[in-house]
Amino acid sequence: MKVIVDDLGRILLRKKLREKYGREFILFDKQGEIVLHPLKIDITDLSEKLEKFSISELKEIAEKEAIKEIGEKIKRK
Repeated sequence: MKVIVDDLGRILLRKKLREKYGREFILFDKQGEIVLHPLKIDITDLSEKLEKFSISELKEIAEKEAIKEIGEKIKRK
């Protein structure tokens, strides 16, 4: 799918993609490519076990897991 960045730097994702992947992504700028990885964790719905972490710590954990998952997918290709 071809997308165009507007003057404010935004990329419009079709409704079907937003419904499938959500509205929050981690953006990776690696080796001349831009990769959007959906954040599938809704931080507001985390269990009491995770309350000891700050929001920034939870985001850092999610980013590390996403990087790990993408690395595994790249190795398989």
